[in-house]
Amino acid sequence: MPIECRHVRVHGHVQGVGFREACIDAARRRAVTGWVRNRMDGSVEAILQGTGNQAADQLRPRVLFHDIIEDITDQHAVILNRNRQASMILPGQSLLVYEMTPALFAAVAANEAERVAPGLTVVDVQMIGAAGRLYISGTVEDVTAARDRITTVLAGIEGRDH
Repeated sequence: MPIECRHVRVHGHVQGVGFREACIDAARRRAVTGWVRNRMDGSVEAILQGTGNQAADQLRPRVLFHDIIEDITDQHAVILNRNRQASMILPGQSLLVYEMTPALFAAVAANEAERVAPGLTVVDVQMIGAAGRLYISGTVEDVTAARDRITTVLAGIEGRDH
């Protein structure tokens, strides 16, 4: 399917009312990329790019599993970090494990987790095969907020069942 690109300018009362954030949220739910910005004349400008598919054409994400493991021991941290070169989990932190299909939604989940709790550490994002897996560490509060945000965002994505 060919990539479509659109240049959009919206005039009226669109600055200071959350219009850009609403555009970004709508674009994420529809797998549209690009950017949105305020202009000096009071309008909002956007460049949007996507395949032109409808939301109903994609598979709706399905959560397979999620759990928060609190107070990781030093032995567990060593095992989890053995193949890591960066973004390691530290003993005493909590670990969010989140698995979903299709696998590409693991990237969406990681992005949403970092938005709601910037202090998190993305330990690993796996998007190989049918299921995507996300491993995030931080405080109990941060990983709980991340889990709740990921669940809400994935539940709000339109698509067909699989």
